[in-house]
Amino acid sequence: MQNKQNDGYIRIEKLAKQYDRVKAVDNVSLSIAKGELFGLMGSSGSGKSTLLQMLAGLEPPTDGRIFIDGEDMTHVPPHLRPVNMMFQSYALFPHMSVSQNIAFGLEQDPLSRIEIQKRVDEMLTIVSMRDYAHEKPHTLSGGQRQRIALARSLAKRPKLLLLDEPMGALDKNLRDRMQLEVVNILEELGATCLLVTHDQDEAMTMSQRIGIMDKGEIIQMGTPKEVYEYPNCTFSAKFLGSVNIFSATVGEELAETTLLTVPEMQSQVQVDRCLSLPEGLQVWVAVRPEKVNLSIERPESAYNVSSGRVHDIAYMGSHSVYHVTLESGKKLEAYVYHSDRFIAEPITWEDKVYVHFPADSVVVLQG
Repeated sequence: MQNKQNDGYIRIEKLAKQYDRVKAVDNVSLSIAKGELFGLMGSSGSGKSTLLQMLAGLEPPTDGRIFIDGEDMTHVPPHLRPVNMMFQSYALFPHMSVSQNIAFGLEQDPLSRIEIQKRVDEMLTIVSMRDYAHEKPHTLSGGQRQRIALARSLAKRPKLLLLDEPMGALDKNLRDRMQLEVVNILEELGATCLLVTHDQDEAMTMSQRIGIMDKGEIIQMGTPKEVYEYPNCTFSAKFLGSVNIFSATVGEELAETTLLTVPEMQSQVQVDRCLSLPEGLQVWVAVRPEKVNLSIERPESAYNVSSGRVHDIAYMGSHSVYHVTLESGKKLEAYVYHSDRFIAEPITWEDKVYVHFPADSVVVLQG
């Protein structure tokens, strides 16, 4: 999945929505490139669904502008916008066949019957559902219904497709499979999409870029790797994946590294770069669980080491999650991955262990 250069095909400028005293969306600006799949994440009440509804024309903005392919769509009614939405429920008409469901939106446009049938056949081929053209939705599986809903949404060739929790109705195995299948279909058609989801795996798998919303604002944007590996604040770090966060104080710089004092680890943490921050500044140290190593013997390094006791182990199949209570009382998670089918676990419940991690795994946050 290639990243696309952002050409501002979809452009949101200082968009805001206020309900009485509540700012649901607060001064959001965003550009999405043509053919890009942009994922928008956030907890309940963060404003992501309100932003989606304003793009669809279902909610008028309090302030700001919306441009699609260079045209101002801010006050254009929903039925005149080149926008389509695919809902979590799929909203297929139960009394209509698969072909009739796909054709429904096209029949509202000034298209000939021949053109409508051509578009329906094209979409059935793309979503691999030609053999089910005359079936009713209730006879189809969840994945098949999703493909039909996607085909109906794309049949009108919208300039922007809005995906609202598109995998929410599927079980985990099917959801994982359909994520890549939907991405392949969208890329084949060159569709421009905004995906709204609370599912981190879904956003990371499907999106070329991700935006994280909190309190009506987009607080961080970037590729999935950028947002995960380099969060810009503690909220982003905690929201996307699991993370260990410690309060810290900036210490001295040594060559091309920086030392931080971390009381909860009862040791110093070394970062593999100069932070150019004043000594004594209060910051946060974030380390992902997969970066943390466990050992019975103390490592030779003087930095990034602490000791504690294993109080729980969760077997997750591909890896085990070790929950360690440090001597300070701080709880920490470490992932141990299973490379062999049969795992001899030298570290078990109640064992005293040393936790340690490399200097290049440390992210320093100021808020």
